[in-house]
Amino acid sequence: MEETTHIGKRNVMDFTYALFASSCLTTAIIGLEFENGGPAKYVLPFIPLIFIFTYWFSKQFSYYAIAAGAIASSYFFLGAINTIALVTLVAAYIFIITAFKKTSLRILWAIFLTAVLAVLRIGFVNLPFIPLAVPVVGSMIMFRYVLMLYEHHYEKPESTWIQKFTYLILPPALAFPLFPIVDYKSFLRNHHPQDSSVIKTGLTRIAAGLIFMMSFRILYLYFIPGYVEVHDALSVFTYTICNYLYILNVFGVMWIAVGYLGILGFDLPPVFNYVFLIDNFRDIWRRINVYWRDFMVKLVYYPLYFNLRKKTKAAILITSLTTLTISAMLHGWQWFWLQGTFVLHAPGIIFWFVIGLVISINLAMQNPIGQAPKTLSPAIRALRITGMFLFMCIMWSLWNSSSIDEWIHLLSYYTIGTPMMWIIITAILFGIFLLHFIIQRLPEKPAGHHILNKAYHPAAILTVCALMLAPLLPNISEKIPGITGEFLASVSKAQLSDADQSAATENYYNRMLASDGMGSRPWEVHTPGRDAQSGLDDACVRSENLLVRELIPSKVTVINGWTITTNSFGMRDDEYALEKPESTYRIAILGASYEMGSGVAQDSTFEALLEKMLNDSLSPKNIEVLNFAVGGYHLPQLVWVAENKLPQFQPDLVLCFVHPADAARTSDYMANMVRNGIDLHYPELYQIRKESGAEQHMEQKVLVNKFYPFTGRITEWSLGTIYATSKSMNAEFGVVYLPSLQGADDSKYYAGIATKPTLFFNLSGIYGSNPSNYELPGDPTHPNAEAHHKIAAELARQLAPIIKGQNP
Repeated sequence: MEETTHIGKRNVMDFTYALFASSCLTTAIIGLEFENGGPAKYVLPFIPLIFIFTYWFSKQFSYYAIAAGAIASSYFFLGAINTIALVTLVAAYIFIITAFKKTSLRILWAIFLTAVLAVLRIGFVNLPFIPLAVPVVGSMIMFRYVLMLYEHHYEKPESTWIQKFTYLILPPALAFPLFPIVDYKSFLRNHHPQDSSVIKTGLTRIAAGLIFMMSFRILYLYFIPGYVEVHDALSVFTYTICNYLYILNVFGVMWIAVGYLGILGFDLPPVFNYVFLIDNFRDIWRRINVYWRDFMVKLVYYPLYFNLRKKTKAAILITSLTTLTISAMLHGWQWFWLQGTFVLHAPGIIFWFVIGLVISINLAMQNPIGQAPKTLSPAIRALRITGMFLFMCIMWSLWNSSSIDEWIHLLSYYTIGTPMMWIIITAILFGIFLLHFIIQRLPEKPAGHHILNKAYHPAAILTVCALMLAPLLPNISEKIPGITGEFLASVSKAQLSDADQSAATENYYNRMLASDGMGSRPWEVHTPGRDAQSGLDDACVRSENLLVRELIPSKVTVINGWTITTNSFGMRDDEYALEKPESTYRIAILGASYEMGSGVAQDSTFEALLEKMLNDSLSPKNIEVLNFAVGGYHLPQLVWVAENKLPQFQPDLVLCFVHPADAARTSDYMANMVRNGIDLHYPELYQIRKESGAEQHMEQKVLVNKFYPFTGRITEWSLGTIYATSKSMNAEFGVVYLPSLQGADDSKYYAGIATKPTLFFNLSGIYGSNPSNYELPGDPTHPNAEAHHKIAAELARQLAPIIKGQNP
């Protein structure tokens, strides 16, 4: 910390500012749904409360306050039993250090206890009352405990039991599973709970973390294309760079975590050292996650290097490679505690091998000790920084690929580009170079200087608070009309981009259709010739054709608490006569899970409510609404249903429902069909497959990418074919645009396709300004019963004049 005095003088004004600012920043983090779904929303509100005690009471008492706050917050997200288990396990690890004097015994007992927890984490032994405590303990304390063992072996720091306990159970570590490895000595020596400069620096870091996370959210929602949307040099360039900028989100989490420790009085060094100024391979190790680097250097690099330096000239190379190899393995160990499995895939192995190799070689080639490094001109250094930025972007794209084939396919699009695309790419790279050149020309700062290593003026922090809280104002898009209001509403909560919205919907189908409930054996994706097991086995019959599955007639099936009851024709609907009764107006609904009413009681689906509303308002007319929707159906399947099932029911109106991101879902469906060798049935679909270059042996994600440019054609062909089928039945045809709860509004696209004489019913805005109020519990991608009622009411309003014979 720069010129920190640690006077420890309490000040009411400083306290009031810190309490108010920390409360506002905490409200913004939780309200904006950063770290959505995690424990942060339960833990972070306790930290301003803990601050009250750490600021006004003695330093020794502050440890008790922090520990008590951690235990209390744990209770809210783990429950009583798991909290007791958490405290017991942490105490057991501390007991190992205090009870045994020999380091070897401490290590053996720590390994034994960790092995027991690993067995529980894998699930070999099931203790149903403490399922959450084990991964929390494993992910939260493992690296800090290793540091504690190390320090007690070499330096034997004086620390009380409560200091050890507090170090292992820090509240920000409970809030953020990916928590920086705080140094044990710094934790003990640099605790100044009454030092205003430390506290204000903590607020600065939290504010900066919020800015980082919001910056990435804007990038994610407005600039990063989905993998399926990458089809030329410019899109792959944008995709590669913007995905690397995901580290802004990592920056945000780490700075916020360390910032909260600052509020509690812990004077800690910066987490990152200007990552975007890396100008050589050695710099990767020096600038990214300083806490992790120091941990690896202390425990692995230095012990190994000092043991080898007099034995071989390759000591630095061997030590560096070994250190980075162990670093990669420890990352896998960390994810084991978070996910319960070891994740090993070829791109990750190659990523760590290449990064480890280039850093090790660069370290081995560094200047001899005592020789000053060469001074580079600003232009040369800016050029090197730009080159390293591109290198990291490419390596990050490898890390994020599920396979080598997928990564090579992605990079192959660099060969497809117009001159204008390459002019734009060159201009962007020149802009990056120019920015870094300007940075190099700025006055030099003293060694160790960091922009987030000081307390910023309260006005700056409170301005950040105001800007971050602004999107949380109720009905912000209505209060501030236009683009500004829409922008604030879009960034006000965690939501999915169009591509990820499609993936989330597909994952919902996979979970719903998989026997293990987790989507590891989705219905559509299976090995040809092997029976596919599914959670819908009792409700569906499988067919090896374009339709994939159908609901079994006259079945009652309970799935995850909701019931599917089918009629004698295999529809989730009431029983109807095959032949249309006299004076009856029949409406046939074609759709997927929204229209089938996934997760909603049968009499609460908008189809059932629509039928009742129309009959009540149009009496004495008899209205029948027949539901042909099946969860997971896509437009080509709806074509088959229209041609093969609808004619016998003689509908007067056919309604085909479409949604945002249907294009991406359709490409995913086509990829599944090709990969599983399913007959596409229609010549038009076979022609599209031929033009796309899709082959059965290709990776799923590659196939989806290949089909994506053709989804417009598939959509137009599907709707056109259903229209022709409806016309052959003397039925009217309508397209209904039903928005999803998350995702952009692309109703104009479907309105353009659904030209006269096709009817078009636009339900955009049906969920109002707070779509989250209409989400199914546990599934934010599907509407609840209240949403179904709103949909039914709006459809009834728009359909009534048509049924009466009036012009729409």
